[in-house]
Amino acid sequence: MRVLFVTTEVTPYAKVGKLANYSNFLPAALALKGAEAVVFAPYYRTLLAAREDIRPISDEWFDIYIGKDRYGIRYQQTTLGENGPRVVFVECEPMFGRDGIYANPSDGRIFGDNHRRFILLQKAAIEFILHGHFRPDIIHLNDHSTALLPVLIKQFYSDREELKGVKTLLTIHDVKYQGNCSRENLREAGIDDGVLTGECFNNGAFNCLRAGIATADRIVTVSPTYAAETVNDDEAGAGLSACLKSRGNDYFGILNGVDYTNWNPKKDPDIKLNFGVSRPTDKLENKIELLARHGLDHSNAEDVPLIGIVCDLTEAKGMTLVAQAIDKMLPWEMRMIIAGSGDPRYHRMFEQAQMRFPNKLGLNLTPSHKLVHLIMAGCDFFLVPSRIEPCGEHQFYSMRYGTIPIARATGGLADSIEDYNPDSKEGWGFLFYEYDSQSLLKTVWRAISLFKEKSNFQAVQKRAMRLDFSWEVCADRYVEAYRALIG
Repeated sequence: MRVLFVTTEVTPYAKVGKLANYSNFLPAALALKGAEAVVFAPYYRTLLAAREDIRPISDEWFDIYIGKDRYGIRYQQTTLGENGPRVVFVECEPMFGRDGIYANPSDGRIFGDNHRRFILLQKAAIEFILHGHFRPDIIHLNDHSTALLPVLIKQFYSDREELKGVKTLLTIHDVKYQGNCSRENLREAGIDDGVLTGECFNNGAFNCLRAGIATADRIVTVSPTYAAETVNDDEAGAGLSACLKSRGNDYFGILNGVDYTNWNPKKDPDIKLNFGVSRPTDKLENKIELLARHGLDHSNAEDVPLIGIVCDLTEAKGMTLVAQAIDKMLPWEMRMIIAGSGDPRYHRMFEQAQMRFPNKLGLNLTPSHKLVHLIMAGCDFFLVPSRIEPCGEHQFYSMRYGTIPIARATGGLADSIEDYNPDSKEGWGFLFYEYDSQSLLKTVWRAISLFKEKSNFQAVQKRAMRLDFSWEVCADRYVEAYRALIG
C-alpha cells in the first residue's frame, strides 16, 4: 500500500497547528504497519534553507503554470527520523520563499495569494507522480489547502494513465477553516468553472473545502463524534452539514493519536519527579512543585484536589463557562491553575478572579512548554469544557499522567473519555453534555467527591494511565480505510 500524503505543515520543519504533528506521526505509524508513505509539503525557504538534512532529488527544474503565470519548481527531500518515511518538499521561491506559512508574521495578515500557492503545491504533487518519482494507491489530502487536488486531476490530468485508479482521501481537521476565494481567483489560476459543481460555491464564493468534500473519494475527520456533529449540527458543521451529509457512509471519523514519546511521565525531563502507573502517588511531588510555583499553599496538597486548565482562552474552549462558574467553584475545597492566552476579556476575568481568590487560583497567561508538562504531572484533574472540539489533544496527555479529565462530551473528548460510574466503578473521566455552567459545576463536584475516596480515585488514575491512544492505533484505522477504498 503506497500513500502520498499532501500537507502544508509537518513537524519538525513547519508548524502552525496540530496538522503538523499529524503529518509527521501518522505517516511514521503507517510505515510501521507496512505502508509506504511519502509526505509532500512546501519548501518554506526561510524555515528550511539552513537544514543540512534536506537535499535536492536532482538538479532538474521544471515549470508549472498557474493560469498564465509560469513558476519554476524542483523537489527536495529528507526522511522523518533515521528510518522514517520520506518527506518531499516542492521548492518555488515566489510562492514559498517568504516569511510565514499562511500569513505575514509581522502583522498577521493572511497572504492574499494562498489559493495560488497551494494550487501550485497540489499540481506539484501530481507532477511528482507523473515524473515517475512515486506511484501511490492513495493520495491523502489535508484540509482546504489541499482539497482541490481531485478537481485539478479532473481538469488537467484526466487522460493520464499514471493516475488511473489512484484514490483520494481528504482529512478535515477543523471544518470551520474552508478556504474561500472568488470565481475570478479561480479563473486567474486557470481553473475552469465547468469542472466545478454548484455545491462548490457558497453565497457566490468558491469554497475549497466544499469542493474537496464533493470530489474526494472518501472524507475523514478527526473523531467519530465530530463527524456526527458536523453532519447533524450546522453550527458544528460551519455551514457544510448538508454537503457532508450528502456523502453518506463516505464521510466518517477516525480518532487522532498521540505521541507518547514526548509525553511519558516515566521519562519526562520537565517534571519534578518521574512516576508510572505502579506509583501514581508519586504525582504528589509534582503537585507540590506546581503549587509552589504559583504561590499557592501546598501544606495540605495531598488532601485538596487541584484542577488544571491548559488551552487557548477563547469561547470555543469553554472559557465563558469557567468564568461563570469560577466564583462558585473556588470556595469549595479545591484549587485551580489556568494556563493559556487568548481573548483579552478572559485574561481580565481570570486576573480579577485571582485577586478574589489569591490562595486558590494560579494563573499563567504565557505558559512555557515545561509548565504544561508540570501541570499534566501535578494536577489531579484536567478541565476541558470546550464548546466544540474536533479531537482535542491535552486530554490524551492528562490521562497518561494520571490526571483525570473533566470535559464536555463533544468531538474527540466524547470518543476518548468514558464517564465514571460510581456504581460499577467503571470509566476514567467525567463528562457533561449541556453547554452551561450548571452542568460544569455538577460535574466538577462529582469529580472532587471521587477524590475523597482515595482507593477508588487511584484505581481510576491507573485505568486512565493504561489507555492506549497512540498513533499506531490511529494508523490501524487508516489502513482499514485505505483498504476499503482501493479494494
